[in-house]
Amino acid sequence: MSRFVRLAIRSPPEAVSQLVSEGRPQHSRGRPIVVFALPKSGSTLTELVLRTNGYIDLMHSVGFRTATATIGSSASEQVQRLFRRTPPGRAAFAKVHSPFDPDFRGALAAREACGVIQVRDIRDALVSRYHHIMASPRHRHHAMLRGLSEAEGIKRSFFGAQPGSGDDAISYFSAWIVDWVSSGHFPVLRYEDFVLDLNSSLDRLIAAMGQPPEDRERLLHAIEADRQRESRTTLQARISARGRTFSTFRRGEIGSWREIFDQETVDLVKQHANRALVVAGYERDDQW
Repeated sequence: MSRFVRLAIRSPPEAVSQLVSEGRPQHSRGRPIVVFALPKSGSTLTELVLRTNGYIDLMHSVGFRTATATIGSSASEQVQRLFRRTPPGRAAFAKVHSPFDPDFRGALAAREACGVIQVRDIRDALVSRYHHIMASPRHRHHAMLRGLSEAEGIKRSFFGAQPGSGDDAISYFSAWIVDWVSSGHFPVLRYEDFVLDLNSSLDRLIAAMGQPPEDRERLLHAIEADRQRESRTTLQARISARGRTFSTFRRGEIGSWREIFDQETVDLVKQHANRALVVAGYERDDQW
């Protein structure tokens, strides 16, 4: 199984006494939500919106631990594992990087839950992934990329140890975007839209939640405060943090790939990921 085919499914402890609000609403009647997020898609903001609206973050609030899904685990089993310990009367959400499975829609509907899909321009997502690797000495590709120039390191990071090794990030990211977005199963949230038109993006997410925020101004204030916090810390510090302060957010700039990609890199993306750019609405064709 590819190293990328991992599900962010966690095994919660028995106790849920650690559920603290940190000033957030104590209760939400919204629908349970699974955020199907492309890796490095800036989903931290989506998580913040949900937490600020009183949703329990299953990946942090109750001390979940990372686990790798077993081969053959059905969508229904995965959803059951995600929500099996949600406290009664509380809406919860989970962010996962799960590859597309058409059965997720039925599995969520059976629990009266919903899903949203979070994507980002694959070019910027791949740049973000490269910088995450370089900031994480324990990452399995850190030693492989250390010592290379940024331009060469990014190209090398597309394919891992070697093409076809199971670490082919560019093909995995591309297939992830194409499969999820073209399915039409859930609303699609684009990271760039959050940056350029926050209010409209919030409206789409709130529609999926099924419950408007109690205080929209408070929500916008929380988003701005989070952005300020991110700007004052380094990527290395955020990766080393624990709990809700953990983040792999770097700069979040739109189009940063333009500063880095040479023509060879552009050609590689066109060859391996152009369909994802078109399907997600970032390009009309390969003439970019």
